[in-house]
Amino acid sequence: MSAFVVSDDTINRVVAWINNETVGSNGLTYGRIGRILKGIGHDPDQDNFEVNLGRAMFDLNVLAVNQRYGDGEAEKFRPLDYSFKPATPGSVYQALKSLHCWHYQCAEGDVPETEFYKAFESVIHAIEGGIVSRLPQYEAAQWD
Repeated sequence: MSAFVVSDDTINRVVAWINNETVGSNGLTYGRIGRILKGIGHDPDQDNFEVNLGRAMFDLNVLAVNQRYGDGEAEKFRPLDYSFKPATPGSVYQALKSLHCWHYQCAEGDVPETEFYKAFESVIHAIEGGIVSRLPQYEAAQWD
């Protein structure tokens, strides 16, 4: 498997969508993402939530790449100057694809054993479940 340090845009798309999703409790995941993130110390109601979450995501990605290729190797992929910039939340599909990309790039060394990485597995499942549960085929399926 290979890994790279994702773009700021990738992280910022995810963070913007999550921030939008966690406002109120009737989003796609009915507050589940907010609860997951609070459980790992990233409360969407706190000041600088987006900045802190984006930085934590970037740092985990850098850690994974360095574990894959060796200390200091991540900076060969791109400058390690991540900065959160507010983005317009895109579609749930773009957010999910960006999240899958970031998550895959973090699947190196012992990073998949971290609480942060595992929490994002739950975030991914929550988004996927929210999408599927709104499909007409799912609605039409039997519940018995």
